[in-house]
Amino acid sequence: LFVSIGTSNQVFPANSLVSLFKQINKPTIELNLEKTINSNQFDFGIYNKPATQSVIEFSKYLKKNN
Repeated sequence: LFVSIGTSNQVFPANSLVSLFKQINKPTIELNLEKTINSNQFDFGIYNKPATQSVIEFSKYLKKNN
């Protein structure tokens, strides 16, 4: 599982991590105030909320779906 929280995804090497996790067939999640240039590569995303809210929402999602 790869979770990207609160980043623009414009700085190397961090911006290449989503591709690496996709290559090894691991789930990818993006939690951010805005979509990024890499948002289309993520399997799931929560946007337009601060991390304090999106992390709690994602945690509830995980508990509900596992």
